[in-house]
Amino acid sequence: DGRGTVGFEVCVKHVAAAGEGTDCTVHARLEEIVDGRKLRFAVEVRDGDRTIGVGTHERRVIDRTSFGS
Repeated sequence: DGRGTVGFEVCVKHVAAAGEGTDCTVHARLEEIVDGRKLRFAVEVRDGDRTIGVGTHERRVIDRTSFGS
């Protein structure tokens, strides 16, 4: 409907090491919607059963029609 999102902040804390070439999985869960346009996600990075990173990601809903495409 002419809207999209842009990410503007990623904050991830490393809590364990992962070796070079390790296949990691990232999970993001929408935690909060503020004013119908601010999206706050909780993120977690895992190597199998081990958590190696935790943090947040924020996005904003924008009107794409104002960008001329």
